[in-house]
Amino acid sequence: GLQRPPSHAASISVAVVRIRIRCAMGPSCCSGMRLRSRITIEDVRVSRLTLRFPSAGLESGYRSNSLQRVLRNFALFNLAIFGAAVFHNAGRSFEESAYQSALHFQIGNYNAAATGLLGISGLLAALAARAQMRWHLVSPLAVEVSIVILSLWQMAWCIVTEDWYLAKMLGHADPRQALQKTDFSDTWLVLVIDTSITVMHFVVAIRWVVLWPITILGAVLYPVSCFILGSPEAAPETLQLTLFALVIVSALGKRAVEVTERRAFVQLLRERTLRAETEFRMNRLAAG
Repeated sequence: GLQRPPSHAASISVAVVRIRIRCAMGPSCCSGMRLRSRITIEDVRVSRLTLRFPSAGLESGYRSNSLQRVLRNFALFNLAIFGAAVFHNAGRSFEESAYQSALHFQIGNYNAAATGLLGISGLLAALAARAQMRWHLVSPLAVEVSIVILSLWQMAWCIVTEDWYLAKMLGHADPRQALQKTDFSDTWLVLVIDTSITVMHFVVAIRWVVLWPITILGAVLYPVSCFILGSPEAAPETLQLTLFALVIVSALGKRAVEVTERRAFVQLLRERTLRAETEFRMNRLAAG
């Protein structure tokens, strides 16, 4: 009888790789039938819009193949957020002697609370990512959705950690006069948003198809904040256009990288499948 193929061949998902045994007629009908085996990856062309594979099994295999890397990098990124929040609040605690009014203390307390909440969320996210890496608590799709939701919240919450926008939210039309401060700037806020976009696209690097909410929020968060609350910048349009250009470049770069990764993934499956089939044929010949 036929022997089973080697154990590593069984690791290739049947939903991903399909072995078709096609019958082909010989040169003449009298020569009978001969079997010709061919391994086929199910339609590996990706969607131009979402970059997904048409085959659900192949798409699931690609997502699972990179999940551990995504979780590890996401945990490191959120640990960095936690460290930055601790450093920020520690630095502000030394500035309390410079507060000149009750509003300064109020803004300082709100800022410290918002930054602290951001840091705690980063720490909890890092712990959750490590737990998922070890115990596989939820599905890979649930992991990606959770990463997107948390990243959206963290990005939006950065607005609340800035004194100008906090004063605006508290009803002060002119934060410069209310706080007796003139060195407000949105440069750091644009830098934080761009850093988040870059990290999510190229370091955490979840799939393109689930990244679009982060891309959209990164492009519109700062312009919408300027429109609703006002900006301390004399010409915020320059920063808005710069941020929009950076987001577009990141999105296009991520798309190009993922196309390359998907092609490499399919090539790897082809090579493993051909090796498995070759060993299976050798086992059949050895068995007689």
